[in-house]
Amino acid sequence: DGETPKLCAPYPIRDSNRLIEEFMLLANYLVAQRLITHASGRALLRNHNPPIEQGMQQVVDVSRESFDFHIDTTDSKTLQESLSRLSRECDDALVVQCVTESLMTPMRPAEYLAAGE
Repeated sequence: DGETPKLCAPYPIRDSNRLIEEFMLLANYLVAQRLITHASGRALLRNHNPPIEQGMQQVVDVSRESFDFHIDTTDSKTLQESLSRLSRECDDALVVQCVTESLMTPMRPAEYLAAGE
């Protein structure tokens, strides 16, 4: 049907992935510093709107019904704490990855806004 996944497999996070993430964060920080000192009051802002509530609730419901695991989606901090707890408590890496990736689906893409004079 074109919409049913044919395969789901864990994607290992390697040290190289973490290193790239660190460099990306550093680059973002340095660009922000440069904009503050050289952009004359102008900036490009990035905003993430809240996720689609219905989609998040579906993942929460399936997680509770299928794995007897509660996910708190009150805010990004409680969501991260829930996923960290799932990683510690669940022995099945595939379940952890599927729940994590399912929570990404209702996330909205970033929006960009030019601000300043």
